[in-house]
Amino acid sequence: MAENDGGRNFTEGEAYALVESAVTRETAEAKAQVQTLTERLTAAETERDAAIVRATAAEADAAKAKTDHDEFVAEQERVTAMEAKRTERLDAVKAAAPKLEVSTERADRIVAMSDEAYAEMLETLRETAALNPVDPAGDKAGDKKPTDQPAPGALPRESAAFQGAPAGDASATKGGSVLAYIGTRRALRAS
Repeated sequence: MAENDGGRNFTEGEAYALVESAVTRETAEAKAQVQTLTERLTAAETERDAAIVRATAAEADAAKAKTDHDEFVAEQERVTAMEAKRTERLDAVKAAAPKLEVSTERADRIVAMSDEAYAEMLETLRETAALNPVDPAGDKAGDKKPTDQPAPGALPRESAAFQGAPAGDASATKGGSVLAYIGTRRALRAS
């Protein structure tokens, strides 16, 4: 027989029953605690995983925002550079050929030219403007009354573009004399 603290004697069956009851109760409490802790662990893991997903999404958003910002800044720099190039080129064209009227379409073409083509065009404008200069008084030399004498270096008005050419002349094609002149100027410059 077993004794308890109260001095009462238990039979072996009662002692086993008490121990079994205590073990069952303690096991149930332990299982409940394990279940509670497991649920808390699962909730904490779920929250951690959600936080990782949020952090990853925030990093992706930050990277996209940085990329968008960098692209915007690059585009603004490109636009600023194009505006500066436009102003620079159009000012140079006005200085080289003050009589030239520059439309928006022409300005766009001038800005879009390669540097080599622009330099060649500017040189041609300077040469052409030298043939018909502007007076220091601000009057364009071409605005004065025409005289019978052509300007120095100017093409004679008897070209095929103004009076026509004899039949069978190859320069009689539309714009032939102008194209021939431009081709000749380029050939002379290249040699």
